[in-house]
Amino acid sequence: MPAVITFSNLTESGHDYDDDLWNSYSFPSRYQKILTPGVRVLFYTGKRLFQGKSEARYLGAGVIGGVWDTGETSSRYRLLRCETLQTIRFPAEVPLKDADNLYFESRADHLEHVGLYFSSGVRKISVEDYRRILHCAIDLDPMLEGLS
Repeated sequence: MPAVITFSNLTESGHDYDDDLWNSYSFPSRYQKILTPGVRVLFYTGKRLFQGKSEARYLGAGVIGGVWDTGETSSRYRLLRCETLQTIRFPAEVPLKDADNLYFESRADHLEHVGLYFSSGVRKISVEDYRRILHCAIDLDPMLEGLS
């Protein structure tokens, strides 16, 4: 099942995960069953400031490569790092909602507290939602056709 990984300068825990967008991603061990080698991911930035951005957007896509323990901890979790392979930066960032004002991640459409859903640094999404986001990116740039 695909996943979304969040890049942000600011985290709720206050920990700086030292991510290298397009190359590697640091994450707490509570997500290790989601981020395994071969999992397709979307790169996402939420409303917390990331590289001068303040709007939630999908930035690109990739595949999880190797995963290793960093030997560090954050709160009660070990910190892991994974490499991100086959990364593709979307030519235009994909917004959080589609043209019909529905969330691309359909689970969020009927939640009372949608902010809690999007606050998770790593989350599984359905194959259908993953493909909808990619198709939006393809509509922005047909050269991405081979992604989905």
